[in-house]
Amino acid sequence: MGWSSIAPAVLVILVVMTDAGDLIAQNSPIAVRVDTIDGLSKTGTLSGVSAQGVNLLVDDSTPQTIALDQILAIQRTDNPPTTPPGARIGLDGGSRLAIAGVKSEGAGATIKIRGGDELQVPLKMLRWIRFRNPSAAVDPQWLGLIDRPRASDSLVIRRPGDAIDEVAGIVLAISDENISFSLDGDTMQAPIAKLEGVVFTTAGTDAVLPANKAGGSVLVDDIFGSRFVATAMTGSDDGTIELKLSDELKYRLPIQSISKIELTGSVEFLAMVQPVETKYVPLIHIGIGPELSRQWLNPEVQNGRDLVMRAASHIEYRLSEGFQTLVGSVDFDPAVTAGGKSVVKILLDGKPVWEQSLQVTDASSRGFELPIGGARRVRFEISSENDGDLGDTVRLRQPRITK
Repeated sequence: MGWSSIAPAVLVILVVMTDAGDLIAQNSPIAVRVDTIDGLSKTGTLSGVSAQGVNLLVDDSTPQTIALDQILAIQRTDNPPTTPPGARIGLDGGSRLAIAGVKSEGAGATIKIRGGDELQVPLKMLRWIRFRNPSAAVDPQWLGLIDRPRASDSLVIRRPGDAIDEVAGIVLAISDENISFSLDGDTMQAPIAKLEGVVFTTAGTDAVLPANKAGGSVLVDDIFGSRFVATAMTGSDDGTIELKLSDELKYRLPIQSISKIELTGSVEFLAMVQPVETKYVPLIHIGIGPELSRQWLNPEVQNGRDLVMRAASHIEYRLSEGFQTLVGSVDFDPAVTAGGKSVVKILLDGKPVWEQSLQVTDASSRGFELPIGGARRVRFEISSENDGDLGDTVRLRQPRITK
């Protein structure tokens, strides 16, 4: 069947990349460090994960089983082979998977995970596919796009000068070279070579991590670049672990593919914790007292996870231990229809690590994904760009730290 004969109501996806499964020796020993909830660590060789727990040959070759509910983390300590960046897919719930291919028809998708087996996924769980490798110039734009809820599918197009645009419509089909896309009722063929990726419709206000999935208790990184966020993990005697990615989705992963396992909550939303400092300092005196100024204009939490900040203001949080990455996006608040420019800065332990200039005439978001690197505090600052601050209100969307 040719692509042109596919009915618009049916989504068909077929993307094929190179598989890297032959890079691991399935029976090779795995050196690991196991961190337990009592604050201790054990090193040895991982011999398996069963229903009883993690089976470990400790350094003196003594076999030992550690119950899963006693483990905080399992970290591989040898140097497994790594693979170069490639296409990735994001799922509802937070998993980000390195893929060798994806195809779909109707309400389900089949994902070929790099170095692993196929995964049957309900189509509604797909959030985005990125075809290109990460880029320092493009990443803030891409991360800003995928961090927002959306009412339609979008093609994300790479423009000259490392700029990206999105075109809203309906994805009809994806082949290895083109995407069949419905735009205002007309079908067009978009070459994948010119695309950054595809972003899919979201079904609510939480585009990245819905409330009932934000506390995934298991995070697994594999050596091929995938990150699985699961609500539960069980072991088996066949050399695999089973990850529960949702109520209807499970995946088996060989232990030889594992790089790291975290068995505690994988996400903390900063807007849900108490800040250590928050302040609004207007550039133009507006004639109200400090108390009313703090009450009306200080940074405020909206929708439980977003922060609304007005120029010039800042908010600072302590960072919980064990988290590795600071993630989120910023844009002008949708309520703002007039104003000028704002500058958003992020500081870790007082050191500037990220800065973006926003214009009220540009509705696009700018995203960030920053290594925490052991920092203990994060500070968000909003200021105006030499044009006064009246109307400069910025929304910081779902700022969070992840493992």
